[in-house]
Amino acid sequence: MRLIIASLLLWGGLSPAQDRWPQHKGDCEDVFQGWRVQSLESLRGCLMRWEMYRDMAATTSSQKKVAREAFEKLYAEGDERDAFIALSALKRMGFRPRKLRDEAAPEVDSRAGGPTVRLTEAPREGGLAPKGMHFEPEGGGAEPPMMGERAPDRAAAERAFTNGNEHYRGNRYGEALSEYLLSADSDPTYAKPLYMAARCAVKLRAPKDAIHYLLQMRDIDSEEARQLLTKAGSDPAFSAMARSGAFKDVTGTAIVQILNGVGERGLKIVKDYEKALSRAGFSVAKVGNDRYHRTAKIIYTKPGFERQGEEIRRQLQMGLVHKKPIEWPSRYDVIVVYGDNKGKDWVDDEAEKNGQQNKEKEEAEKKAKEKKAQEDMAKKAKMREQVEMMKMLQDMNAGEAAKQADPTGGDPINAVPLPP
Repeated sequence: MRLIIASLLLWGGLSPAQDRWPQHKGDCEDVFQGWRVQSLESLRGCLMRWEMYRDMAATTSSQKKVAREAFEKLYAEGDERDAFIALSALKRMGFRPRKLRDEAAPEVDSRAGGPTVRLTEAPREGGLAPKGMHFEPEGGGAEPPMMGERAPDRAAAERAFTNGNEHYRGNRYGEALSEYLLSADSDPTYAKPLYMAARCAVKLRAPKDAIHYLLQMRDIDSEEARQLLTKAGSDPAFSAMARSGAFKDVTGTAIVQILNGVGERGLKIVKDYEKALSRAGFSVAKVGNDRYHRTAKIIYTKPGFERQGEEIRRQLQMGLVHKKPIEWPSRYDVIVVYGDNKGKDWVDDEAEKNGQQNKEKEEAEKKAKEKKAQEDMAKKAKMREQVEMMKMLQDMNAGEAAKQADPTGGDPINAVPLPP
């Protein structure tokens, strides 16, 4: 029988649950206390309730300790899906299994008539081996991997993803979520199952978990993941979350308002703007008329949404516009104002700023070149002067040498007469 799992890996919980666990726990606290003799089916059912309704902030350390024993038994003795859910619950409490599950297929122990589960440690002190189980220490090789740390298995991931899609189409969102998370665990590089897990979480009214799965998908940092994050911004499945800050942060979604600043002449244009942005995946919350007549196209953005504002400008092919910050309380992240540029020679503020910066840069580079040319000329002049001085010194030295060799100094008048 397939598990109907309301939620897995719930680090944030489904909703405030301080008053939900007492209403839904049934006999689970007794089941946890007597975990040694409880059936896997009982443990499985209580684990599901724990994950659905138990708020970790309202759970004491002693309650966590009791639950831990029960979840570790289900992790060690249950099937792969049981182990996955139990591991999720342990992680949510901040625990890791003290005995690592052997991922190999169970062996039949002829002595006990049940499967042999190899663990890395002996049963803890005071613990009893479950009936039908034979514990053996892991011999020799490397420690078996934790779930989620195996090599990616895309084939297994796609099988689970296909199963999840069947359940999703049948409105069985709990079972679909189970399959999608198994798919994501089989191949952590596969973005699609996490996207669908987020959609399931919304259907199960667990928005915090939807954000968690989208964050996991973003961390994959693949082209597929980036495309799906963009898609999430316009996916009707996430419409209830579109205005939440957490959703906008993870998806980069901007809530857009479009205003017509030129009266009747601009009605068709702003409607066309709305259609174009909706097709491009932007959430257009409102289209209306500006209270002022605008003589320019303007895009207002909240801090952090400048990139989306630029994308909108390009998507609408608005050309050069004024870009200004939203400096007042607003529910919108980007406000697009259509204005009449007629008779005005408007420029993009950012482009003008960049152009001014480029001009200043060019002028600075020109001055630097001129300065360098002047310095080079001064160096050359100095070198020529030094060469001339050296030449003069050489000539002077040559003249002195000639005087020493010829006492008359080369002057025939002063020549010493020859003896008769």
